[in-house]
Amino acid sequence: MITTNIWRFAAITGLFLLCQCSEQSQQANSGRIAAPSSNAAKISDPSGPSLLQERGSKLAIGEYRLLVTGNTLFRPLASGGETAIYIAPDGDQKMLLRTADGRSGTDNGHQTERGSLACWQWQKAGAGRILCFQPYWNGRVLTMVETSGAVQPAQFVVQKGNSASL
Repeated sequence: MITTNIWRFAAITGLFLLCQCSEQSQQANSGRIAAPSSNAAKISDPSGPSLLQERGSKLAIGEYRLLVTGNTLFRPLASGGETAIYIAPDGDQKMLLRTADGRSGTDNGHQTERGSLACWQWQKAGAGRILCFQPYWNGRVLTMVETSGAVQPAQFVVQKGNSASL
């Protein structure tokens, strides 16, 4: 059962969308996969420059779909917590938010496409509001830029399969 405190924490931090992270942990980079695009950069050392400075190349929606479908998006949070999102082949999403002190909560959502954008809608997070993102890939990190400007860009390491068992 998800406690009110977890989702209050999530609302304050804006879940995975409003937190900024300048480094990826070594654990987060295990199991990552390369982008499907032939022009994608080689995966680089995770101790490289600040992630938000290197968005990478805009992904076509088909490239994005190939990169994330059936895989887990992992994001360590500046607060010490972490977010994992599994995107199933049918577009269903499962999210796990874990706080630094070990509390956790889950949410279910669905991903759709609107032209070149990936749109996410969660049952609890964002009160069911649809957020559409332009995806970018820099060879090691997926950056999701929300198109209305309502939330800050979020960056994820893509891990093969359902690595968080969601």
